[in-house]
Amino acid sequence: MNTSKLQGDALSQYEFVMNEIQPFVNSGAYDQAVSRLSTILDGVPAEGDYKLLRGAFLARRADFHLELHEESSAWEDAQNAMNMGWYNAAVYSIAGWAMYHLDKPELALQQFTQSLELDEDRIASLMGRAMVHIDDEEYDLARVDLSRVIKLDPTSANALATRAEVSIYLETLNAATTDIEKARSLDSTDPDLGLLAARLKYIEPDYEGAKKILDETINENNEVLDALLLRSHLHLLKKDFKQARKDAIKATTLFSDEAISFVQLALVQYASESNSLAKKAADQAIELDSTLADAFYIRALIHKSDKDEEKSKADFDKVKDLRLELADFLFGPLSSRFDSKAFFTETLSRVDEDIAVETAPKKRFSNPFSGGLPPIPGMGGMDPTKMLDQVFDKDGNVKPMFKPMLKMMMKNAPAMMKNAPPSMLKKMGNVDPKVLEDFDPSQLDEDQIEEQLKTFYKMVKSGKVDFGDK
Repeated sequence: MNTSKLQGDALSQYEFVMNEIQPFVNSGAYDQAVSRLSTILDGVPAEGDYKLLRGAFLARRADFHLELHEESSAWEDAQNAMNMGWYNAAVYSIAGWAMYHLDKPELALQQFTQSLELDEDRIASLMGRAMVHIDDEEYDLARVDLSRVIKLDPTSANALATRAEVSIYLETLNAATTDIEKARSLDSTDPDLGLLAARLKYIEPDYEGAKKILDETINENNEVLDALLLRSHLHLLKKDFKQARKDAIKATTLFSDEAISFVQLALVQYASESNSLAKKAADQAIELDSTLADAFYIRALIHKSDKDEEKSKADFDKVKDLRLELADFLFGPLSSRFDSKAFFTETLSRVDEDIAVETAPKKRFSNPFSGGLPPIPGMGGMDPTKMLDQVFDKDGNVKPMFKPMLKMMMKNAPAMMKNAPPSMLKKMGNVDPKVLEDFDPSQLDEDQIEEQLKTFYKMVKSGKVDFGDK
């Protein structure tokens, strides 16, 4: 039952004190508001007619503690307010946010839900419950609460941006783009909104559109690490090493304690064949954060390029079972299902391509952000032998970014082979179609499949298999 109603002298005293501390609230001096309320609370009994008044003051102080990021104090005051009989949607909401920031999602959800039972339109509680749902990966429930917030307040750029992220997790990217564009129209200066919009442009793929948004975002606020590194990445794909290096160096200067900025610089230096500088940047990243797998991974690539196989193997071994973080850092929620190690090899292979990124066809083989394979760079004008060179390295091994293709091949190869035209079977060594009756490569494991592909690649390169006129 909601008993949060002051009357008579108690109401007058509450309003007097609130008017007294309002200047502190208006100026954001919440610490002074807390101090003044604490002094007043020392003189308010916890019994009789003053019990409810004390609860009201405690609830207000809890709100100020929350503004000061003193979540434990906010939770304690909110609970004490309720013990005084002060129950309303606001105090439950305060308790919910305190629990959310203290990483107690179950308690936070309980408090937000109780708040909404008292006031179903309380925006702070709807936003709080949506955040808990997101953390619990209950994205459909989060979208319901966020949509309610947006209906109540169509000008909430924060709610629109949060719903855009939820749409990304639900893989409804058109909805995400619509929401982020609306959010940016409401707040064009928020760098986080610009960054998310650029990420969405990147995967269309619209690299120039992404770069334009990043330019605007960085011009407005150049101290945005994510934006600087993503723009460096875009320059790198265009083989504009000078600009890619400039953004990466700027990131290491502005954020000299962020190891990930040195990883990007190392990647740029390595791609531009400046191995000594690349190694220096990688070493700096490791010095800053010895747990960052990316730093060891890029250094392993540098050692491998320098023919130092022992050091390369040592670094590769350190990250064998770890997820790399650079792709996550650059693409945020869009990288949740992206092969983190393939990101490095994909980036470097595209830098090695002869065609410029902006002239690449927009239709991609597969969207890496929807759980498929990484986009296949420059397929050699559809010349089959050149296409194979994109998939295999010089030793005939399948490149890491194409490893996921093996599983798909094992599943689909029987039907593909059995339905292959006779002319193709003839060019592949006069394979007898009857032999394929009992052929089922799906029973092979990935290592066996890879070995078969390696043999096939070498046969093509040696001229034992040809594809006729291109």
